[in-house]
Amino acid sequence: MSLDTALDQLAERVGIYSEYRDLSGTLHVTPVETKRALLDAMGFDPNDAAGELRRIEGEEHRRRLPRTLVTRSDEPARIDVPGLDVDWRFAPDPRTSLGQMSGRSSDGVIDLPELPVGLHLVIIGLEHTLIVAAPPTAPDLASRGLSTPRWGVTTALYGLTSDRNFGLGTFDDLAVAAEGLAVHGADFLGINPVHALGVASDTISPYSPTHRGFLNTDHIAPAGGWDDPAAQALRATSHVQYDASRTLTLGRLRDEFDQVMADQEQVTAFAAYRQEAGHALEDFAVFEVLSQIHGADWRGWPDDLQRPTSPTVRTFAVENARDVSFHAFLQWRADTQLGGAQQRALDAGMALGLYVDLAIGVRPDGAEVWAEPNAFARGVSLGTPPDQFNSQGQVWGLAPMSPIGLARELYRPFVDTVRTVFRHAGLARIDHVLGFMRCFWVPESETYRGAPGAYVRYPWEILLAITKVEATHAGCLVIGEDLGVLPEGLRDRLSEARLY
Repeated sequence: MSLDTALDQLAERVGIYSEYRDLSGTLHVTPVETKRALLDAMGFDPNDAAGELRRIEGEEHRRRLPRTLVTRSDEPARIDVPGLDVDWRFAPDPRTSLGQMSGRSSDGVIDLPELPVGLHLVIIGLEHTLIVAAPPTAPDLASRGLSTPRWGVTTALYGLTSDRNFGLGTFDDLAVAAEGLAVHGADFLGINPVHALGVASDTISPYSPTHRGFLNTDHIAPAGGWDDPAAQALRATSHVQYDASRTLTLGRLRDEFDQVMADQEQVTAFAAYRQEAGHALEDFAVFEVLSQIHGADWRGWPDDLQRPTSPTVRTFAVENARDVSFHAFLQWRADTQLGGAQQRALDAGMALGLYVDLAIGVRPDGAEVWAEPNAFARGVSLGTPPDQFNSQGQVWGLAPMSPIGLARELYRPFVDTVRTVFRHAGLARIDHVLGFMRCFWVPESETYRGAPGAYVRYPWEILLAITKVEATHAGCLVIGEDLGVLPEGLRDRLSEARLY
């Protein structure tokens, strides 16, 4: 097999499109250099395409279980393990009432009962299958007992003004605004993404987060200090003074943290939140502390700090435990206040409450890529080919999740993201939902800079099923932003799933 033939086969095998048509109907054929760049970004060696193909085939041959299986909830599930009789265990989604099960396959088949809506695991030895038991549709207005149409308002949270902030809108301002709009009959209040931006970063765009599984702590409302001259000066300016506002907010919250750590009842509540959030919160908090010492971009840190599992990082976390706890505390406070804003919106009469936004990606220098290195492609950026919005195309400077990496991680990073976004919302918008089917990757590494971009296939059935599961558990309606070069059939599939 020639190198070019092997390269083409490997690219096709891992989902790199060989061509696409733009909005004008022009056909674009993916050049060899782009295929090499995208394969490299996925972690494959483009100079050994034949060997990579053999490794993929060998890995699949050795597996006894599929990595992921999508089934309809409340229907029996079946997993084929051809030619094998093996012992299996079943670990249900802890949000359901289903208990653990075990058994032995019969005639190469594992038969399971009707499964409730959730994300379940079947385990054989060291292998796992993620079973996504999804309902036919996500929640919609009818399932919530609501007639149409409903109306609401969208706004920029950072632009809300009040006499109880430091020049940047807070989650408390959000609650007050929702209560005021509810009086006039509004059923939702929509805002920009409130993902974490990174304490050491000077990024202010809500669409360039450091981590989508955590919140922007700049929006926390401290308990007081509104009448200080510094606060009054920040509120008097015509533009948001991000650095000054953050500095003042963090100072106030440091004082509150010290008070909380001296209150046993609050310490217990904080510990419960921290335990539920698990290692993802700990990794994020450690990243925040590291970034304040070594800079916002982890790619420039010492080698032994560039992996969250590094012994040096683990030692650092222990030695800086109080600072790590402070950043975990900030997430607890942000989560509590955002949840409180949603409850106040509902209590005031809104049918849906907060309408939140899930950004399409994260910065490659940020906490999420550092914490989940296997889930992201490297050396490429998300973007779009030329379309009706930009005749030159777009490069967003955001790291794409890798379909190969997501599958190997059983989609946990994606689950964590949508679960966080849906958690305190009645309505959620998924930015660039086209990415459920395909994403446009643009090479950015020095080796391949200048090569044109190309589309990469994503497992839309799995991503859509996970979205329906998480939306159902959260009781959240979902909107998919479907502007751009649309994959064929996408809108029909979203409509069938009741994504607006």
